[in-house]
Amino acid sequence: MGLSFGDESLHSAANSNCYEFRIPTVRMTPKELLEKYAAGVRDFRGVDLGEEVLSWLNLRGVDLRGANLSRANLNWSDLTGADLRSANLTEADLNWTNLNQADLREANLCGASMSATALHGADWSGAIAPDGSILPRYDATEDPNPNFLYWLLKPFQDSTPLKDEG
Repeated sequence: MGLSFGDESLHSAANSNCYEFRIPTVRMTPKELLEKYAAGVRDFRGVDLGEEVLSWLNLRGVDLRGANLSRANLNWSDLTGADLRSANLTEADLNWTNLNQADLREANLCGASMSATALHGADWSGAIAPDGSILPRYDATEDPNPNFLYWLLKPFQDSTPLKDEG
């Protein structure tokens, strides 16, 4: 079942928050990506790199907004400061990937493998987590120090520690 919003389509899975957000993309090979990146290009919005092997790459500061990276292998790659807003990362292999300071707002990470992924300072506002849950939108006016664990840790900030009665 798909809902159409202009050139964008939203496909939802039954009884799940997982969906694939598709923006018209241009197919690119890893070789083409690396050649353009080496030449100084950083804008790769909307590219289709789904199911490609992109391991051990330095893609710091790359703009992959709306890109299709579904089932791509990005393990051990450095995506520090990358813009991955609305990117499709469903079932992507992100093990040992550096996503420090990455912008993952509205990204779809449903089913992604993320063992030992570095995420310091990453913004996950509104993203779909690997388990299919939708992360809350983050309001920077509420806390000047964004942290993707903010939504998880906030209920514990005012808690008093449990006392050992043993």
